[in-house]
Amino acid sequence: MGYEQHNFEELEVWKRSSRLAVSILELIEPIKLYALRDQMARSCISVPSNISEGAERDSNREFRRFLAIAKGSIGELRTQLYIGLRAGVFDTEKATPLIQEAKVIGSMLEGLRRRLLPLSTIKQKISTNLSSLVSCVMCHVSPSLVSQLRFTIHHLTTNKTSKYKQI
Repeated sequence: MGYEQHNFEELEVWKRSSRLAVSILELIEPIKLYALRDQMARSCISVPSNISEGAERDSNREFRRFLAIAKGSIGELRTQLYIGLRAGVFDTEKATPLIQEAKVIGSMLEGLRRRLLPLSTIKQKISTNLSSLVSCVMCHVSPSLVSQLRFTIHHLTTNKTSKYKQI
């Protein structure tokens, strides 16, 4: 799979993380606890910023790396929201929907990262998982079935003309 140019403005995860950043900035504006306010501002801005920076890079590998950084930042933001909630800095009714949105964005980031995996990596993961399955099943089925499973795994992961190539 060659590199596919990405327009970050069209990515739903970028749009949602940008809206979340604005909501967070509005939420933290009156906070007197400056360390929390500053850290939350940095982490919420980091998410859409890393998505856009990665999308503008020259390879899917680099894009995936920046998506991983964005995923770390969204986790950091959720932690800060939880801390603010427990410390009584935020109302539950304001913070809970933001935490839920951060969870959704984290899942979206992981989904996009996985979609950008090279086909060879996907095939390798399938082969490894299927081989592990065969090893677990070996004790419970006939040797001929194990042999058929191994043949199928080999065929799926090496046959270039297979209809399964695009998995």
